[in-house]
Amino acid sequence: DLEGAEAGYREALAIQAGVGARSAIIPRLNLGLVQSARGDHAASRTTLEAALPVLAREGERRLLAAAHACLLPSLASARDGVAFDVHYASATELLESTSTVEVDVASAAERAGRLWRSAGDQQRSRVSFALAHAQWTALKQEIQAKALEAFLR
Repeated sequence: DLEGAEAGYREALAIQAGVGARSAIIPRLNLGLVQSARGDHAASRTTLEAALPVLAREGERRLLAAAHACLLPSLASARDGVAFDVHYASATELLESTSTVEVDVASAAERAGRLWRSAGDQQRSRVSFALAHAQWTALKQEIQAKALEAFLR
């Protein structure tokens, strides 16, 4: 239940932020993911963008890579191609340099691809699907990877 998950992450974030816990970043990231999965892309964008400077400051490169990638559906939903290109470049560089492979990254990239496809932006759709395909393949999720191959031609 995504609504229940969102409420739980909000509560965890409030508690941890209230005591100054460094770990408050994890509930923030999870909240952004749930908001995106629910289709609340504006809220997800705000939540995930707020996490980026904290992750960068703390040197959390793997989480930073995932956060950039998980922003992609929000940017696609907003049709913000300039921001998408910036975050896509950051995500792919960090994912590669940290060898990060995550289901959340694959899912987010796939959602971004579908959003760009519906908007008629074939180039951004294709790079999103390529990122999703690479992640699904690395995760050995052959069914998900195979399902994207048609979009990569």
